[in-house]
Amino acid sequence: MSARSRISSTALWRFTIRHMSNSILKLTACDGHATATVLQQWYRTQTLQSDGSLHRLETNAVQDEHWTRLSDGWKRGKIENVHGGAVFIDGKRVNVGVGLPPYDPEAPPYDPHDPRPKRPVIDTLLRIITTQGVGPAIQAYLTHGDREEAIRSYRRSLELNPQNANAVEKLRTLEKR
Repeated sequence: MSARSRISSTALWRFTIRHMSNSILKLTACDGHATATVLQQWYRTQTLQSDGSLHRLETNAVQDEHWTRLSDGWKRGKIENVHGGAVFIDGKRVNVGVGLPPYDPEAPPYDPHDPRPKRPVIDTLLRIITTQGVGPAIQAYLTHGDREEAIRSYRRSLELNPQNANAVEKLRTLEKR
């Protein structure tokens, strides 16, 4: 690898931290062991690999950190249950995941209070529902503990397609609980 290649590839990952914080949301301690649920926020300016220019990135995650008290102080051990939060590039929310659209510098800024969804969100939902059915969308309600909304969604799905055997079975299972 030439010196020029090394400099170029290193530059792709250069960043400047603008703000970093770790906030303890929950702490459980017993006999020299502790588990802290931590909100980690990281705001930085970083060069993106996709276009090679600097952008403002804002990311966050919630994770469980296990700590043990030793003779020389507390030491962090295993980190688990890491849940990534929203990602923003230049103030625009970016969907991170398989099958979701990549960062679009022309997309409108993210507004969590906008009652009208932006077109890319609708396109993403339509693509997921078209390729995978309504199951994954309804499963999201169950993942977040909203059983009643999942039931309503399966009922609505069956109004549109009464022959959906999978939806019939899932609805039966949910209604038995």
